[in-house]
Parts: sequence; structure tokens; C-alpha cells
Amino acid sequence: MKKQANKRICRPQRSLWRGWRRALTERNIMKNTTVRTQDRVAVSFGLDGVRRRAEKDRSAKFTALLHHITATLLRESYYQLKRDAAAGVDEETWREYYMGHWDRIENLRERIHKGSYRAPPTAVKAGIYK
Repeated sequence: MKKQANKRICRPQRSLWRGWRRALTERNIMKNTTVRTQDRVAVSFGLDGVRRRAEKDRSAKFTALLHHITATLLRESYYQLKRDAAAGVDEETWREYYMGHWDRIENLRERIHKGSYRAPPTAVKAGIYK
């Protein structure tokens, strides 16, 4: 038995098309993140653009990048850390930081945007590893 041909789609009469306007673009223009590979988390288009520009032009100078630092980005970065890694210079493990991390991350974001955040010294500067 032969497969039947698809039914022909009839367009409305010309008179029905007069007030018709074309719909907006089909792609999702409101989407603000992209996933470059399956094993990476979503990255904002803004940061991805900064990354591409930095790779393309090593002498490029960037200003006003703080608007890319969001609580969501900080939280995603935190979740990517190894949960079983040894404690850092501050002697705090991933699990210890997890308790109240929502508030801590929001506080960190606020301090970064205010300009009051100062990164703690690294282990080398602190004299722990020589």
C-alpha cells in the first residue's frame, strides 16, 4: 500500500491577509545564556563575547566588566568546585561554606560591586608553601 501524500495546505484568501503582520523572529531572542559544550555550564552571552574578544585580540583592554559578575555566576562557579578538595588558606571546606552559601554569595557579589572586596592572600604569599 502506498503512503498517501501530505495534505495540501491552503492559504487563506487574499482578503484575509490584509491586516496580517509578520510574527517576530523564530529564534529565542530573550535567551541570554549559551552552553558551548555538554560538560560546561551555561555562560552569559556577554562573558562569552568577552572571552572571544580576549582570545582574538590579546592587546584588547576591557573596562566596565563588573555587570557580568552576578550571584548566579558566582553560585555556578561555587558548584563547579571539587566538593572533596582540601580546605583552602582560610581553612574552610566546600561543605562548611555550603551552610548559608546563598547569603554568603549575595554578600560577596555586593562587596565586589561596591569595590570593598579584597581577595584573601594566597598560600604562597601567606608563607604556608615555600
